[in-house]
Amino acid sequence: MIGIKKLLAIILLLGLTCSQVSAKAKYRLKFATMAPKGIGWSMQIRNIFMPAFEKATEGNVSIKWYWGGLKGDDIDYIRLMSENNLDGAALAGHGVTLICPEMSALGLPFLFQNFDEVDFVRNQMVKKFEQLAEKNGYKLLFWGDQDIDQIYSIQQPIQTIDDFRNVTISGFYDTPIDLLVINKLHTNYIPLRTLDFNSVLRQRKADAYIGPALWVVGCQLYSLFRYVTPIKLRYSPAALVLTKKAWHKIPQKYHSPILKMLKHTGKEFCEKARIDTNKALKAMKKFGMKIVEMSPDEQTKLKKICQPVWTETSNNAFPESILKEIRGHLQKYRNDQ
Repeated sequence: MIGIKKLLAIILLLGLTCSQVSAKAKYRLKFATMAPKGIGWSMQIRNIFMPAFEKATEGNVSIKWYWGGLKGDDIDYIRLMSENNLDGAALAGHGVTLICPEMSALGLPFLFQNFDEVDFVRNQMVKKFEQLAEKNGYKLLFWGDQDIDQIYSIQQPIQTIDDFRNVTISGFYDTPIDLLVINKLHTNYIPLRTLDFNSVLRQRKADAYIGPALWVVGCQLYSLFRYVTPIKLRYSPAALVLTKKAWHKIPQKYHSPILKMLKHTGKEFCEKARIDTNKALKAMKKFGMKIVEMSPDEQTKLKKICQPVWTETSNNAFPESILKEIRGHLQKYRNDQ
């Protein structure tokens, strides 16, 4: 208990920084995110992004944030942006795949081994994904990380391939990749909207979850889950996006400073978010959640089962050329190590 309380106290203290740009701003934007106001990604938005944004726009562009799902979830944000009722959003993994389906390839099972690989591919491909998102009407301001998601369970640990057959997994994804992975694992799956998530888990309609540590802490689900299996099953991107219409509402003289600022602060943003993730995992362990290690043999079996998903979703969920390019960058990175 001490670990979780200490973590939340630190995060809430750091989260006291004001998230609003000065009231003198001439141009006002509205953004939304599912992230709770006081922790993780929201804290980094408030402490890193917002002050830098204010400086880049000379205080003339303000952002009003709707935190913690106040405006719904990623699906709602995309609808609201299309209706011009929202200018932008900080999207989680599922939302990113909706505004730029080609980025769903990043979530292929066991594609990335660590965040160093993610960073290398991001540096090589961010321009391409920015162009693809723009074709769909969005300005991809920043590609960050949701996490290399973990598997959480309530009633029993997930330690072997067979254990997947005995649980019902919940989550926000319903992409062809994720549904096919679920099928390969012969497990049950309930795709959920954000507002339904806590109640479904607490009513035991589902007893497992694939997602980021900070979400489990932020939604206070650490008291519900008893086990976490930290295998690198899936990387999930996050993104800060703005509609093209809203982007052009910002005076053009600020465009270059904003993009320069984002390039500079992006690395710090990701590094601090990852530190928060590690703190969250350690705190949950102190609280009593058990870390479940899957043996090398079981991990090999799991990778073998999931490997066909790469080819079976190519030219379906994403263009095959995208996967080919990602794999090429990964191969180069690994050869240089």
